[in-house]
Amino acid sequence: MTLNTGATLDQLLTSLRAVKPSHSALNPGWASQENTATNIRVTGQVPPTSDPEILDVDGYYPRRLAARFYYWVHDSNLPMPEDGSQAPSSDYFPDAVDLLISAQPGDTYLVLFSTYNDTLAEDAADALLARARTVDPQSTLNRSSSALHLSSSDVFVWIYEHERATRRLAAGLMITKVESVSTAETGNKSGLLKGVVDWDRISFLTALAEGQNFGPVTVTVHLTDLKGVNRVVFALWADGSFSVKATPTHYRGIADQDQLKLNAVHDAAYRIIPAVRAARSADTAWPGRRSTMIDDAKAKLASHFGSAAVEAPTATGTISTPPSPAP
Repeated sequence: MTLNTGATLDQLLTSLRAVKPSHSALNPGWASQENTATNIRVTGQVPPTSDPEILDVDGYYPRRLAARFYYWVHDSNLPMPEDGSQAPSSDYFPDAVDLLISAQPGDTYLVLFSTYNDTLAEDAADALLARARTVDPQSTLNRSSSALHLSSSDVFVWIYEHERATRRLAAGLMITKVESVSTAETGNKSGLLKGVVDWDRISFLTALAEGQNFGPVTVTVHLTDLKGVNRVVFALWADGSFSVKATPTHYRGIADQDQLKLNAVHDAAYRIIPAVRAARSADTAWPGRRSTMIDDAKAKLASHFGSAAVEAPTATGTISTPPSPAP
């Protein structure tokens, strides 16, 4: 999402810090992304007292505001009062959505939400906008676009072609695998190409030849620096949203899963996806290569099905005609 506001990052920080989560009143609020004893989803418990914070520029990562939006959820295993009144606060547990906010050109901010439910991101977005408007009443939030938005679903074919040709995405970045590609035809038909996508998969060639839309896809990117290689695996959607796959993701010397996922989110958002956008935008030769890919896919399909027809067994023998019925 994109936050449009005249508020500075420091002013946003001050505004968020002014609203703490309250268990007794069941009011949502803001805290840090500290993961020690968060008590998330523990009924009757509260998160630790903490504050959102500003993270300084760090390599590819811009200066950014890191915050966690806590809210309260009633434990569905406990009964609600029969008279329709509010259940006691002890029957509620804290849940949360993490946010990263970084400045973009002009009075705009890229806002990243980390959650397992898009609806929860909407609630956190509403709360963020309300706090921004305490500083700048004209603040708005664009929920359908961001600096990570990809040009179109065509970019996923470009990503596959980039991986197949073993081209570097940018300095120190290489796409090494494309898998679990979703496809969609005109209308409501859709499909999922599970596993690794390669040039020998007939289903992929068919989707390409038919001009189907692609995405989301799961990509593996290797990040190389002087210390070695890290691996980030994530599903990517055309609107720039993504979901890190923690199990296959690997960072040298990092065993803690929370830190690993945080590193992967930062690299995907601030390094990899911007590199995809920049490289695709600069690739003026892509339309020609894409046409060649489609022609090659059609030729490969024709060869495959032509060979299949030749190799298919043919029935032989005499066709007998049954006798005509007696008049």
